[in-house]
Amino acid sequence: VRIVDRDFLEADNLHRQVLYAESDVAAQLPKAVAAAERLRAINSDVTIEPVVADVSPANIATLAGAVDAIVDGTDNFATRYLVNDFAVSTGKPWVFGGVVGTEGQVLAIVPGETPCFACLMPEPPPAELQPTCETAGVLGPAVGVVASLQAMEALKLLSGNRAAVNPRMTLVDLWTNQIRNVGIAATRSATCRACGQPDFAWLA
Repeated sequence: VRIVDRDFLEADNLHRQVLYAESDVAAQLPKAVAAAERLRAINSDVTIEPVVADVSPANIATLAGAVDAIVDGTDNFATRYLVNDFAVSTGKPWVFGGVVGTEGQVLAIVPGETPCFACLMPEPPPAELQPTCETAGVLGPAVGVVASLQAMEALKLLSGNRAAVNPRMTLVDLWTNQIRNVGIAATRSATCRACGQPDFAWLA
């Protein structure tokens, strides 16, 4: 398992990022390193490789080239489009997840079989229209639910059970107690920049 994160821990991460403790914040550990230490303590048979880095066009092939699946927990559209371009160009499955406030989204993307992220959202929305955890906040239970759904989809992919992978996007709102699965098959497009043409602009 390779964990890539550039950030260092802060106290306000702890309510939603359950791998970490106050002692990790006090030690000023990078998130990737603290997560690796915790996971090794849970299961020492698993090899955990922490990488403290930005994911960029220059290093994504090194970071993700040899993995069997990508699980995305990033907080910005630029990285998601980059991951999408890399996944589509290499045929590598990836599981997208995002949370703001009490709402979250999860989608497993299998290149060549499902719509890709660019099919669903050809262009990123204007920055001023993008709520973030900093501007809108986030409640910990929503992160836990989304992360668990992502992990389940990753387990299906990694165990070779493609037929069990959810072909729809899961939308959750824990404040209103709603969980919906939305069909997205119709969004797959032969004119999609990434998986239709293809044009991997974000890799450049």
